[in-house]
Amino acid sequence: MFGLTLDFVTRAVASSIACCLKADAEEQVGSSPLCVVKVDPTADFDFTSLAKQYLEDFGDSNPFAATDVVLGRLVVAGPEDLGGEAPFAHDRFAVDFLESNNIRHVLVSYLRCRSGRIMGVVCLGRQAGEPGFSSSEKAFLRRGVPLMSHSLLTASTAQVASDFTRDERLKVLTRRELDVSRMVAAGARNEDIGKSLHITLGTVKTHLHNIYKKLDIDSRVQLSVIFHSR
Repeated sequence: MFGLTLDFVTRAVASSIACCLKADAEEQVGSSPLCVVKVDPTADFDFTSLAKQYLEDFGDSNPFAATDVVLGRLVVAGPEDLGGEAPFAHDRFAVDFLESNNIRHVLVSYLRCRSGRIMGVVCLGRQAGEPGFSSSEKAFLRRGVPLMSHSLLTASTAQVASDFTRDERLKVLTRRELDVSRMVAAGARNEDIGKSLHITLGTVKTHLHNIYKKLDIDSRVQLSVIFHSR
């Protein structure tokens, strides 16, 4: 499954946040919803507002999602591949979106099917104060792109079945368990969930225990996959 594949990749290339943007029928990814697939639990992010801000204000200005870049032959790209670090540092997307959300380093992988058609992009981000992505990490991602592409293609092919399965499985959850599940899938920490839903940390953990048991899963990644891998 795509979420688990990305989890494997990001264990080797540590990131504060890992997001996926799926391409539409015209191979456009800039206006796609920002799907937060994996986050560092110690990272200081407001994930819900970040995703909303991206879609409403910055999707169309994301230089990594520009048509000429997406339709090019890049496999993995950082700011140095889009004209250089210095120009990128002054780009509106970098200043008003990335920096305002404490994201300092970005590395993007372009996922394509065998025909070369773009299926989506995976964006990895690190916070200010963390090291930039190294050349060896970039090389690792290049080797991992075929695996991620295959996983995303498999998930997309099974979309109808996945939608049905997801809906059927979620029927066993209570309304509050669904609220908790949605926030987990959005990358929220237990503390954030408790504050947002006005429940204690212990209650959040109890809900998660019950959710895992009902869905026959054992991790936040698997719960996110149910919501996002289609």
